[in-house]
Amino acid sequence: MRRQDGFTLVELLVVMTISVVAVGVIPFAYGKLREVIDYQDAVRTVATELRTARYLAVSTGQTSRFDLNLKDRQFGVNGRMTRKLPDHVEVIANVASREVAGNGNVGIVFLPEGGATGGSLKMVRRSGGGATITVDWLTGQISNAPLQP
Repeated sequence: MRRQDGFTLVELLVVMTISVVAVGVIPFAYGKLREVIDYQDAVRTVATELRTARYLAVSTGQTSRFDLNLKDRQFGVNGRMTRKLPDHVEVIANVASREVAGNGNVGIVFLPEGGATGGSLKMVRRSGGGATITVDWLTGQISNAPLQP
């Protein structure tokens, strides 16, 4: 008997079926992965900007302010709104009433002595999970923890 090299029709159909399924699933998985990465980056960046504001206050001896515009979804330090929140992340701010402006701006002020006006920012994902970033009013320390159900 002579052996022939090559693939059978069944083998080719199986490979093509697997390829079609992979092409259909990969974009969906990538979209979900992109949301997770954007969310994690947003939490890290907000916490970093808060720490930057605290550092500036302590190192320069002048008050420093973390600003967040809930309407435009931008945030930054001392009025420089250099960062933008992803569309799929909702932020709920709990700050001192004197740090809330009518135009959607909220803020947390850091004092040169290390304290702050304090507050918390809940960052919620579409899936319902999220994190709370808290600024202690007495020490100005920034911490984050998963949202409690």
